[in-house]
Amino acid sequence: MNERIYVGLTRYQWVNGQFATTYLLSVQVLSGKDLPQDLTYDRIPRSKYVVFTYIGGFHARNLTIKHLEQMWKCIENRRDSYHQSQPFHFEVINEDHVTEEYCEVEIYKLPEKKVE
Repeated sequence: MNERIYVGLTRYQWVNGQFATTYLLSVQVLSGKDLPQDLTYDRIPRSKYVVFTYIGGFHARNLTIKHLEQMWKCIENRRDSYHQSQPFHFEVINEDHVTEEYCEVEIYKLPEKKVE
């Protein structure tokens, strides 16, 4: 388990006709074997991802949803020939790249070419 890398997994689904998200605080592990009883694992497909990076002038512990909303607006307003192919995305913060005055958050999405 790499305790210096934070992973936040968000899954999307329709529940009773309404769009819902599930956010899972996560860590990166090499295997689902030998995990403590109260933990489960989820396998993310190995693939090529589109990665968006948010850079802030503050420590990652001060990151809020407002900061990420700015980034999501930019992502959603992009005009290109791809869209998200799977009902999830994940965020990664590597604490080795964080200081009191700097943070990076990478958002990973699986792309798929739009059919027109």
